[in-house]
Amino acid sequence: MIRVTDLVFRYPGTPFRLDVPQWEVAAGEQVAIVGPSGSGKTTLLHLLAGILTPQQGRIEMDGQDLCPLSDAARRNFRATQVGLVFQRFELIDYLTVAGNILLPYSINLTLRLDATVRQRLVTLAQRTGIEHLLRRPVQRLSQGEQQRVAICRALINQPRWILADEPTGNLDPENKRTIVQLLQQQALESGATLIMVTHDVSSVAQFPRQVDFRDWCRASLSS
Repeated sequence: MIRVTDLVFRYPGTPFRLDVPQWEVAAGEQVAIVGPSGSGKTTLLHLLAGILTPQQGRIEMDGQDLCPLSDAARRNFRATQVGLVFQRFELIDYLTVAGNILLPYSINLTLRLDATVRQRLVTLAQRTGIEHLLRRPVQRLSQGEQQRVAICRALINQPRWILADEPTGNLDPENKRTIVQLLQQQALESGATLIMVTHDVSSVAQFPRQVDFRDWCRASLSS
């Protein structure tokens, strides 16, 4: 379960402020979040992933509060338990497609790269239509192809929490449906919780729970 309580976050030197009085997501739930640009949706995902920490409040993931953890502990949590699809992909230019997908296993020694993981790499690449690109450097890919690489990387370690920030933004309608179905199926198969931020109405309609960001949080651009 995810439980956010009395959360306040500000970016230093800016007037932005995000307030989430109370929010819960049950284990295994699939939630689509919609809301206007600049309202703090990406910020919320980064808080849930432990990339950012709030000035006050609690973020509990299965009862563990992330906020007091050290940077190293939050990095380990993110690498081993969270699959995060970044809006801007955050791929490593000098690595191949396969190298980018397997990146969590290169940067965290608690993850073991074995034959099962390598087979999962192939399966994910096949299901996203990039199996023929595994040896290609990512800078030679289209934006849509890079997005699919980022999604495979987020799923490769079978995370407990899948946090997807606009994962269909650069895809055509057919690939949008494929990617949302892949995220949902992977979550079901592993019992993971899926939270997806999106502006795409057709993608939102595929989720059993849909949340308007403005209904349950307060974001302000004034001090």
